[in-house]
Amino acid sequence: RLETTSEVAPAEQVSLVDTQTYLAQQGYYIGPIDGLASPALTAAAQAYMRDHPGRAPGL
Repeated sequence: RLETTSEVAPAEQVSLVDTQTYLAQQGYYIGPIDGLASPALTAAAQAYMRDHPGRAPGL
């Protein structure tokens, strides 16, 4: 039994680098793969979600 929240395994998380890489591979994101949020990344994620409703980028 896990006793503290620090012992709880975190849920699978997708990093910004993973998201940038995936969106770039899919042709949605043109920009640096640097792990930083940007207007270009936001626009790419919105376009991806519009084209693929219900599916998060990188999953």
